[in-house]
Amino acid sequence: MTMSLTRSLFIDLSSVITTVEMAKKQVYYAVQRGQSSGVYSSWDDAKAQVNGYKGAVYKKFSSLADAQSFVNGSGYGNNSSNSGSRSNVGSSSGYNQSYISGGHNTSYNVSKPTAKPKPTYSESQFNSFAAPSSKVDNQYSGSSSNVSRRGPGQSFNKSTTTAAKSKAKAPAYYGVNYSNGESKICNSWPECLSAVKHQRGVTYKKFDTLEQAKLFTSKGAAPALSSSERDAVEEQYLKDRSITQLQEQRSAPVQRVYMDGSYMNNKAGYGIYFGADDPRNVAEPVHAKEIDSYVAEVYATRGALKLIHDEMTKFNNKDIDIMGKYTLATDSETAIGLLDNYASTWKDSEFDNRKAGGVLKEAVKLYKEVKDFYHKNSVIFDDHEFKIEWVKGHDGIEGNEGADRLAKLGSMKS
Repeated sequence: MTMSLTRSLFIDLSSVITTVEMAKKQVYYAVQRGQSSGVYSSWDDAKAQVNGYKGAVYKKFSSLADAQSFVNGSGYGNNSSNSGSRSNVGSSSGYNQSYISGGHNTSYNVSKPTAKPKPTYSESQFNSFAAPSSKVDNQYSGSSSNVSRRGPGQSFNKSTTTAAKSKAKAPAYYGVNYSNGESKICNSWPECLSAVKHQRGVTYKKFDTLEQAKLFTSKGAAPALSSSERDAVEEQYLKDRSITQLQEQRSAPVQRVYMDGSYMNNKAGYGIYFGADDPRNVAEPVHAKEIDSYVAEVYATRGALKLIHDEMTKFNNKDIDIMGKYTLATDSETAIGLLDNYASTWKDSEFDNRKAGGVLKEAVKLYKEVKDFYHKNSVIFDDHEFKIEWVKGHDGIEGNEGADRLAKLGSMKS
């Protein structure tokens, strides 16, 4: 009896110890400010996002909800300077920004990042967690704590505290975009949290003005052309081309242009795949001051857009009669989030604080111009909408596998 009781107690105690050990192992690394931000389950992935970024803010948590709140700037300050431990916030001056992947930090002397590290917890995984993280380059304006930090001999400043409280109560608007194309604007963080919880592929962002939130939720979409505007475009087209060419242009199939970046052995490259043996296919090295998988993806994005933009210019100059109806395809959610949701609203300083910021800025400009071109000429392109689509990586998709091979080949050239 005694032996049986002892064995039972030992088993129960072992279960408790195992549970405690598992709980201790479950930690979350939140990157609030960096090249990109999000919540990660491993430090190796998190440090790849913050390594070398000026003014990065990051912290380790034992709670997913706390980690996500930190990324969102909800209830946590972003002016702490405790960067000596991963259990504390690491930061320096700069703007507050949240994004899903690709950032880095100067607070640690770390090794090279792993290939294509992604945050463990993103909006596309909200169905599995109680609270969301911030996806794809959100710029949350998380205010620092209102507690007065007085040094020796300093008196309590009531007016300063009151002003801080007033600032904390300033209006805020949260734009929310869903993967099905729908969107909404929330007036508080709890409302936004409720709107995005358990949703897949949702992106959201905090704004100071309603107008900014509306721009975000509209994704910069232009209003539909009127009948008279469409007629004018068709009439202009037929001045230089035949009705047969117009029919051929309208009936042309949509072509996916795949793009991918590669980072291996401290070498980066990118690939662009139009099709098997297509002369437009690209395999180029990335020559930049800082290189990693994120930078390679940015170069791939700009490269694909530049090729399409060049063809658009030839079409406008009447050097070619028929132009392809293209759609960008990538396995990088980072690239999609940058182009569709965030980067178009950034100021120059926000590009300057990023790796490959100038390249990314050019990509955003090209993307807008190509989208506008297809929209304004929708009547001759059979209402084709130029966009960027996500495809699953390493899933046997010929175009994506082709872009991956080209990207690796490009990295070998560097």
